[in-house]
This record gives sequence, structure tokens and C-alpha cells, in this order.
Amino acid sequence: FARVRAAQAGGTSAVIAAGTHSDPANTVSVWSAAVASDLRLADRLLDHEEEIVEGSAEGARARPPLAYRVDGDVTALEFWGGPRTDGSMRLWTGSSAGSVRLLCAQRYDFETDDQGNPMEAFQVQQVAAVERQGQVPLHSLAVSALAVLPSLEHVLSCGEDGKVWSVACSGPGVTASPLGRGDSVALYDIKYADKTGESFLTAGAAGGIKRWSPRTGGETAVLAATAATT
Repeated sequence: FARVRAAQAGGTSAVIAAGTHSDPANTVSVWSAAVASDLRLADRLLDHEEEIVEGSAEGARARPPLAYRVDGDVTALEFWGGPRTDGSMRLWTGSSAGSVRLLCAQRYDFETDDQGNPMEAFQVQQVAAVERQGQVPLHSLAVSALAVLPSLEHVLSCGEDGKVWSVACSGPGVTASPLGRGDSVALYDIKYADKTGESFLTAGAAGGIKRWSPRTGGETAVLAATAATT
């Protein structure tokens, strides 16, 4: 696995999301934390292939792939808020191919263990892909990190191309606006500076931690510059 995240799914239950880096079959999987420690269930929960569930001719059904295939390695992964009214969970993912996608994890109640008990599996599907100029990935190089606040209807994405994008989600669609070049070299991490979303922080190959304004896309402060050493 390359990335792992946990979120509350209501009450005391928790769900885990994980992304792989075993190219060419990289995936994002989601499952209940209650069954995550049972190694007997691991292969089935992480399976990304469709299969036919055994049963009578009338009762047989195609079991859909539970995991979502990703182009390139999973380099960024974040849950976006808590459970929705239909019980599903939303999450954002970024890849080494520069793509950013909004995914939905929905409970799949037909997955059971050897005793027929529900495994609390989730089917992960794409809600929207964030692209520029038609079908071009959002970043020209790998996505490094995503900044997410549950209270905001947009997220920030930074990449090794040094750019920061603001991705807004309204209904089923997404739109991306560039916030300028965050740095002249690769950016490796991005976080909101506070819960208001009025500023964000980046760390990159240039050294130091910088504060930026989402409104202007401009640098407002260098918080911890590091001197280059030889």
C-alpha cells in the first residue's frame, strides 16, 4: 500500500481506505475497520476483478469489482466529510499520472464470509474526474497531496509540477481553477492553515514551509526557510 486513511462511518464504526502502488493494477479499496484485521478476508476485500457468485441459475449474480482501478500509483488519498444520507462515503484520490478523481464508497451487502456473515465491504466507484483542456490529467506530473476540509465545497491539489489547483464540487460535476505556480520546483505536501480555509501551507523541494492565500494564489509568508547545505 502507498496511502491509507481512516474515517468515522457513524457511531463508533470506522472505515479504512487504502491505495496501492503495484502498477499496472493499482486500486483504491474501502472496508470496515472491524474486519480489517482478519487476514482470511484480505484477498476478497481487496479484489478488483469481477466474478460470478455461486448460486442457482436464478439466484446467481455478477459480483462487481469492489476496488477502483487507478491510472498509475495512488499518491494521494483523503476522505471528504462523513457518511452521506445514503450511507456512502466520498473520498478524493490523486495518482502518479497526475489525475485527481472524486470517488464514492457504497456499502456492498452481498459480500459474506465462510459462515455467511456480512463482511461490511464497500464498492468504490468514480463520481467525477478532474481534468484540464478536455481529457488531460490535472497535473503534468505526479499528484503529491490533497488538502481537504469537510466544511468546504472545494479541495486543494498540489503536484510535482509545482502547481496548486482549487477543485470545486457542485452537484455531480467538478471544476478546477489554477492558483498559480505554487513554487518553481516540486511541491510535496499541502494543508489548510486553519478551519476557515483562508490560507494554506505548502512544503516542497525549494525548502521551507510557505503560507499562501487561496483568493489570490500569492505567497504571503515563508514560515520556516531551510538553508541549503553541501
